[in-house]
Amino acid sequence: MFCILCCVPKDETFQKERLVEIWVAEGLVEPEGDSPPTSIGCRYFEELVNESFFQEVSGSYVIPHLLHDMARLVSRNDCFIIREKADFGKVPPDVRHLSILSRKGIDKADLLSLCKHTKLRTLLFRSKDISSVIDHWCSSLHRLRVMCCGSTNELPDSIGNLKHLRYLEITGGCSLNSVPLAFCYLYSLQIVYARNCRLETMRGDFSNLISLRRFESHGFDYSLGCVLDIDLAYWQGLGLGFIKNVSSDVKGLCLRNLGYISKNQAAELELKNKQRLNSLELNWRWYRREEDNDRDIEVLQALQPPTSLMSLHLKRYGGVFLPISWFGPQNLQSSTSLTVDTRCDGLESKLLAEGTSFSRVSQRIDDLNEMLVDSNQDTTCIFPSMTELTISECGKLSSLEHLIQPAYIPAIKKITIENCKSLTSIGHNLLGSSTRGPPFSSLTSLIVCSCEELSTIDNLLSQEYLPVIHKIKVEWCYKLMSLPVGIGSLSSLRQLEISGCPSIRWPSGLVFPSSLESLNLDECGDMSACVPSCLENLTSLVSLSLKKCVGIQVIPEKVWSKSLQQLWITDCPDLVSIGGAGAIAQLRVVIIKECPKMEDKIKQPHTRGCFIN
Repeated sequence: MFCILCCVPKDETFQKERLVEIWVAEGLVEPEGDSPPTSIGCRYFEELVNESFFQEVSGSYVIPHLLHDMARLVSRNDCFIIREKADFGKVPPDVRHLSILSRKGIDKADLLSLCKHTKLRTLLFRSKDISSVIDHWCSSLHRLRVMCCGSTNELPDSIGNLKHLRYLEITGGCSLNSVPLAFCYLYSLQIVYARNCRLETMRGDFSNLISLRRFESHGFDYSLGCVLDIDLAYWQGLGLGFIKNVSSDVKGLCLRNLGYISKNQAAELELKNKQRLNSLELNWRWYRREEDNDRDIEVLQALQPPTSLMSLHLKRYGGVFLPISWFGPQNLQSSTSLTVDTRCDGLESKLLAEGTSFSRVSQRIDDLNEMLVDSNQDTTCIFPSMTELTISECGKLSSLEHLIQPAYIPAIKKITIENCKSLTSIGHNLLGSSTRGPPFSSLTSLIVCSCEELSTIDNLLSQEYLPVIHKIKVEWCYKLMSLPVGIGSLSSLRQLEISGCPSIRWPSGLVFPSSLESLNLDECGDMSACVPSCLENLTSLVSLSLKKCVGIQVIPEKVWSKSLQQLWITDCPDLVSIGGAGAIAQLRVVIIKECPKMEDKIKQPHTRGCFIN
């Protein structure tokens, strides 16, 4: 293992990862259970570093001179370095590992002379084009396991003779743009590096490359078990060939610029048969023509994923609907996440069949008009496993009744609705008369942000529908008119934040629940009808923030509970008193400022401690 480094010149640095891959290719790493060979090799490497066989230099490694000399002496018949033309005549007859450093004066005849060394396992020649001799090498050096060359214009059919080849590297730029059919019969091949080669086409059944762990070329990178990211605008042949034949072990797949392939090409990928695929991202191009929309639908239908898929992300899709065949009860049974985002401008309806089991659904569709749910009498809910739902930037969405019902999402824990400019109400649309049974029994977080037309959420905010709610946040809903008195019945509520809702008319008699630990009220209308009564009996309150709250004049000392630790009051124009300076003397954190009418002997700005949200 150490002696193979005699092929590396003295003082030349090398990378840990690359050396370990060569060790594995040479068969020098013994398997240990289910541990990846490279992980075992890395452990070997670290042990050699600890024993000072290798020295680290700026992220790379070198061999100390004395150890390098010793290794050369021990392996003089197995390893050899050709530094000049004359060295070709000095190569040991049974050499196994050979490195050619110089290119000066070396001709084709010199390189062909290596064909007689049939025991070669390693051949390193990174500085010259080997197009003229590679066919001869592949025909003669059948025991090669590692081959590195500077460049070549082609890989000959004779490469199929290298049944033991495990590591192939082409370091320089060259015109190589395809691989021959025989390449697919290199059953032992593990690593291919051709970073400067623009490989465009692949022939043969690449599923035969059963040992392949890494394939890297210009703009294309495949690793076993990785997320395979392919831009189809440039790599149709290479990318489609890989997906079709060798991606059975790929756990994630991202296809970009899907507008460049046809529905027939999409169907040939047979994604639905790739049962190990966990995540799939389908990404269409930025630029599109209106006539592309129908084609997008056809391509998407042909790309139906496996039922085992866990995460699906559609980006810049131009069709007017999503294929219902994807979302039936029999499909995507393991899925936990669906995201449709970045202005899918053509999408008018979203077809979701009951029985689909998503735990997280995120919509980011600016022009979504409606959500349609296909009924299925044999099922009781659309998303029985969904735990998190985000509906964002749905500019034309006015109603949620077809999706957000307790019976549809019984396991939901978090709902976020944001930037839905046409949404007018939450409550009436969510909760029809037929659903006055089981509530949102698992919902702990409700966030509503930047819904400009939203006027009411009254019917939702009650213990009946939110029995275990912990957090409610409503902000920047400028037309929100009211909060229900029933909010006081939310016995599990710990955090309440209302901000940027200046139109709220607070009802008299409203009392916040005693379970509250954090209360943040910021620019949320005239509170004179409910303050100070709404702040009484908050025996669990730890943090209180009042900002730009009009109508509040007096907060008596008796309101401040013993549990309160931090208080922030700012820009409350009508506030006269908070019970005196003594009322807040025991608080750990206090910020009071910009309250011009305050008569308490508290100098403003008054700051003590650091407020923590």
